[in-house]
Amino acid sequence: QMTKQFPDHGNCDYNLTLINYMEPTSHASVGFKEEANYGMGKVSVSWHADSSLENGSAIGVYHCLPTQRAAKWDWRIALRPAPDESSSMNSVIPVVVNTKDGDAYFLLGNFNETYQHCVLAGSQASRISSTHRVAVTAEDTYDYILKRVKIARKRFRLQMEQAKASSVASLDAKVVRYCQQVLTEVEMEWIAQYWLQGAQHDKMHVWWQ
Repeated sequence: QMTKQFPDHGNCDYNLTLINYMEPTSHASVGFKEEANYGMGKVSVSWHADSSLENGSAIGVYHCLPTQRAAKWDWRIALRPAPDESSSMNSVIPVVVNTKDGDAYFLLGNFNETYQHCVLAGSQASRISSTHRVAVTAEDTYDYILKRVKIARKRFRLQMEQAKASSVASLDAKVVRYCQQVLTEVEMEWIAQYWLQGAQHDKMHVWWQ
């Protein structure tokens, strides 16, 4: 309802919420990188556009800074047009917006497809954000990858049975290529991304184990 109050808001039937906890520069055990292009300070989330979303869909973000009121609220959101190969960073001018506890902001319509954003780290207060998206459901879901794995196993098993029954041991290149694509997708897009979040993430997601 908050998103629909804006004109040209695009699809905002949100079906995915991503919750992030970010530590400030004064508390984090891992050092922050400096923003490399414009000298805007420490970066918590580098320049990017969100992926695996429905085309033209809106993104809504609510964030809070659950800390003592005396803490400094200096988390910022930076926005810039998506650079292309022909443009230099000097010609792409960013906009930086200060935020405070309880703020919500929206990337409407095709904004995410034509612009990038980053999160500039605060110095004292921790940040919790809830990002609401219209995710693509035709892929990048558990049901999607499970179906792909079952098809790959069935095709490969059939190929091995045919090879054993034949006097000439051969495999269909298309089947081998498909199985390898599924293996790579499972390893890089699922297993690697899961363990990239660390051991604590694994302990919190017992149902995946």
